[in-house]
Amino acid sequence: MYSFDASSMIHAWDNYPPENKHFDSLWEWFSNKMQSKEFVISKKAFEEVRHKIP
Repeated sequence: MYSFDASSMIHAWDNYPPENKHFDSLWEWFSNKMQSKEFVISKKAFEEVRHKIP
């Protein structure tokens, strides 16, 4: 299991924006990893970045 901090999530969001179709496969892969619990983000880190979610 890999855990992400808030700054990592903000960096990914800012540099590989989900609305850019070129990054669809990246965000789909990332979503699958989170759903399978291979990638996680702490509640505290999520609270710090939740305002970025569309």
